[in-house]
Amino acid sequence: MRLRFIYLGMIAEVAGHAGHADILAEQVQAAPSTHLHRPAVSEASHLWHQAERTVASDSPAD
Repeated sequence: MRLRFIYLGMIAEVAGHAGHADILAEQVQAAPSTHLHRPAVSEASHLWHQAERTVASDSPAD
C-alpha cells in the first residue's frame, strides 16, 4: 500500500470526524437554554474562530 493512500485515508477520517463535531456544535447551539447551558462554550468557539482568522491573515500569500 502506498503512503499517499494511507494519508488520503487519514485525511478522510479526520474530515469526517470534524464534520460530525460541527453538526453536534450546531445542535447544541440551537437547543433551548437549560441549566446545562454553558456560555463559556460559545466564548471558546468565538476565540477559536478569531485565532483561525489571525493565523490565516498572518500566512504569507502565494
